[in-house]
Amino acid sequence: MERIELSEVAQSLDDIIHLVAGSRHRVVVEDDGKPCGAFVSISDLELLDHLAHDPKHETRIKDMEALRKAAVARTAFPAGGRVRLTEDGKDSVGLVPAKDVDTLEMLDARLQMEAARRMLEDEMKRAGD
Repeated sequence: MERIELSEVAQSLDDIIHLVAGSRHRVVVEDDGKPCGAFVSISDLELLDHLAHDPKHETRIKDMEALRKAAVARTAFPAGGRVRLTEDGKDSVGLVPAKDVDTLEMLDARLQMEAARRMLEDEMKRAGD
């Protein structure tokens, strides 16, 4: 997981979007060293919306310039809300509060443990056959 200071987001926005869009990368944004939010993939954003059972707390930003201005104004990461960046009619990335990144990381760890458990069970079955 990458980390970037909020003051650097506007100038690095294109690179961040390129890194995150369509991948499993996450970029945590920090304000004076404290996480204030993150850029996540649309699939991560949709997973969070599904878990919350309430996608209504989501804002749409329809162009990079609007997002760049919000980052400069330090309003890109609303407390508790989520932002979906849409470019040319297509969803690109999501911006989420820092607590959502913790949730995603916990889910990733849980999935990795489940996969490892299944592999071990399969190996034990094969060894017993």
